[in-house]
Amino acid sequence: MTNILEHFKLQGKVAIISGGTIGIGQSMALALAQAGVQIIIADHNASSTNKTLSGIKQSENIETVALKVDITDPTSVNQMLNNVIEQFGKIDMLVNKVGMTYNVTEEELTFENWNKVMNLNLNGIF
Repeated sequence: MTNILEHFKLQGKVAIISGGTIGIGQSMALALAQAGVQIIIADHNASSTNKTLSGIKQSENIETVALKVDITDPTSVNQMLNNVIEQFGKIDMLVNKVGMTYNVTEEELTFENWNKVMNLNLNGIF
């Protein structure tokens, strides 16, 4: 019989983290890497993603991958999933930390910008 604690070990697991280049997402990426998780950060900004992952790789010596993804585009997301499955053979975790806002008053927020926020923050995690 397998010890129940074996099911909670993270060594060798594969995680995709959207929005993992700053703040809580970046902290999650580092924490999971410290637990032995292979990290894929999916973001629209490849340069900040590479910077975050190189820091993780240097400190934890864990395989890391940066993927440029438009989280609001289902085709882009499906391509990302296929790439991860092809390279790692599995996906064990999804950390959906991507999000945005406009720091303006309600009167200043345009309908177009409202839709951008809703599309990314709500539809993007779907």
